[in-house]
Amino acid sequence: MAAKDALHGDVSINAALVMAKRLGVSPRALGADLAQALGGVKGIASASLAGAGFVNLRLEQDFITGVLGKAELFAQAAPGAARDLLGCA
Repeated sequence: MAAKDALHGDVSINAALVMAKRLGVSPRALGADLAQALGGVKGIASASLAGAGFVNLRLEQDFITGVLGKAELFAQAAPGAARDLLGCA
């Protein structure tokens, strides 16, 4: 989801909060692991842990521009094709 406050980055995800109980770990610990892992992903400028386990992402400008440039392709793409369109496959 889009971050409510620009200070929190471009996107804020709550995956750690959702998955922690199922995995038997604390949301904050899982969030820290996710932030560390996502920090090295192409298109992500930075990933930081916030609060109880939210992960705030800042996207690289080139990535944002590339996604917006492919908006029509995303609209027509089959489910699951986004990775190919983004060059992440």
